[in-house]
Amino acid sequence: MKKTSIQPSGEIQPSFFKVKTHSIADILIAGGATVFAAKMGKKWENLPARLKDFQKEAFLTDEEPNLHWNRLKIVLRKLNPII
Repeated sequence: MKKTSIQPSGEIQPSFFKVKTHSIADILIAGGATVFAAKMGKKWENLPARLKDFQKEAFLTDEEPNLHWNRLKIVLRKLNPII
């Protein structure tokens, strides 16, 4: 296997260069989340089809929300015993 040496470029590069992000201000200026999505070509009607494309592992199981909620409550109790 040929090894190469990586040299820093000195340029600042974004961590997620392929993903365009928008601030909350951008969304509000556009008229809210629904209007903003419509301007980007996103439609509610397409949502069920897009969700079907997700892998099964992308969704929480029936037990996972309760498990994580209980863990969060334990952490909160340690931070604030009154809870």
